[in-house]
Amino acid sequence: MLQDYKPQLDTPKRQGRLALVYAQVTFASGVATVDTDKSSPRVTFAKTGTGLYTMTFPKCVFAHLLSVEVANSAGGIGNAGYLLTLTPSSGGVGTATFEFDVNTAAATAADPADTCRAYITLLIGN
Repeated sequence: MLQDYKPQLDTPKRQGRLALVYAQVTFASGVATVDTDKSSPRVTFAKTGTGLYTMTFPKCVFAHLLSVEVANSAGGIGNAGYLLTLTPSSGGVGTATFEFDVNTAAATAADPADTCRAYITLLIGN
């Protein structure tokens, strides 16, 4: 049985509302398109440079990356995705910057191949 906490110094901090944010993104000719029917509302994904993309998501107090995976059209992994920055925002929208690399020893930033899909999951809270 869990201890019944009273409002004292040992009371754990309330986290407020938690939400999962999903984004499924399809790449074609360097353009990233959010699959809106398979993604959370108010999510955008835009190219900012070769292999660099920025994602926006609803405002929040904190954000935590749960997963990022890139699959090619044949079902295998085509590129590796890495989170560069993750910035929650209680005033506007939160942003995350991702870099996608070709699976080589040099890990060169590159746009995912056509028909590749990225699957991204964030946990956000207010």
